[in-house]
Amino acid sequence: GGGIKAHQDQTADFGATDGPMNDAQLKDAKGGATLHIPMTLGAVVPTYNLPKITQPLIFTGDVLADIFLGKIEKWNDARLKELNPGVTLPNEDIIVVHRSDGSGTTFCWTDYLSSVSAEWKEKVGFANSVNWPTGLGGQGNAGVAGEVKNNEYSIGYVELAYARQNKLGFGSVKNSSGNIIAPSLASVTAAAAGALKTMTDDLRVSIVNPAGAAAYPIATFTWILAYRQQRDASKGRALADYLFWCITEGQKFCADLDYAPLPKAMLPLAFAKIESMNSQGEALLASGSALPRQTGLVNNGDGSETASYSDGTTDKRPVSMTIVDTAAAAGSFGTLLAAAQAAGLVDALSGSGPITVFAPTDSAFEKLGNDTIAALLEDKEKLASILTYHVVKGSVLAKDVVKLSTATT
Repeated sequence: GGGIKAHQDQTADFGATDGPMNDAQLKDAKGGATLHIPMTLGAVVPTYNLPKITQPLIFTGDVLADIFLGKIEKWNDARLKELNPGVTLPNEDIIVVHRSDGSGTTFCWTDYLSSVSAEWKEKVGFANSVNWPTGLGGQGNAGVAGEVKNNEYSIGYVELAYARQNKLGFGSVKNSSGNIIAPSLASVTAAAAGALKTMTDDLRVSIVNPAGAAAYPIATFTWILAYRQQRDASKGRALADYLFWCITEGQKFCADLDYAPLPKAMLPLAFAKIESMNSQGEALLASGSALPRQTGLVNNGDGSETASYSDGTTDKRPVSMTIVDTAAAAGSFGTLLAAAQAAGLVDALSGSGPITVFAPTDSAFEKLGNDTIAALLEDKEKLASILTYHVVKGSVLAKDVVKLSTATT
């Protein structure tokens, strides 16, 4: 889309995209190594203009694919009627509206259709811009929203924010678990719950059609695109500081704009990319910039876990990773993980539970001193004894932890 093009050509200091750059696009970037820095999460929704129908329609991925392939031509098609019993669908032609320009929104939409329809994947595929089998084109999300608003019996796709701002109807979509899910901040966050499992080092990842009972299936990260090596040190410092603000204080503004904030476990990954920005080898991020540290993690016993942070905030989220995976993602348990590895406890901590770990952070270990830590890492038996002392059988609930003075390990 436009954000990628501006970044490649260096006509802007940074770009933004809902679809990650592919390898060919990265090679064409004039400024060298490109950073993908996740900022927020959003939903892409099927939006439509059906007079007199006020309740949200229900779609499946294969039905959406066949509408955009031109195979389902009428609103009262039998497959749509089956999905929407009790709704009087009109005997009218479906007018398909799509983007006329390249965009990350199109990437997300076509990525999803490719994941649920073999025919779509073979005939159209997924990219920022594709050869559409049918339909009208609109420039940008605003253009598609405008075309849908001005054409009765039309259907298009836009970011959730644009559908709400334009007071357009938008539908729910059946997810990979077979549940009908409405687009919302909660269902988009659920879509990202498993992202860390498939996240690559460059942070380019698709979260369409994810596993998860509550996950909305057409969701994406929004990335900022920036060059690791900045030409102008002054601008680079301002950009690095601004991006740090975006992943810290700025996250509280996401919900009001109909976007979901980043999962807490994603923040260290985004921070590492910002921290790597430099100009002629000079680090650009202001000295002392640091994320709140994860200081605790408790399994709530209901399929969720609650993480606590050094700034006093907490984060309740689905249990989607092993204890070891979660500790690694938190970024503040490096010494503990090294100790677990040295003691041969990684497999045990990654296995079946339930268990609760009262996990010492890196800052807690630092109080022991480097010599003491080094000696412990050499004494496997003693190390295992110390580590298992911090493990409790069963699930200790977050609401009970604050009341504990002792625990049986």
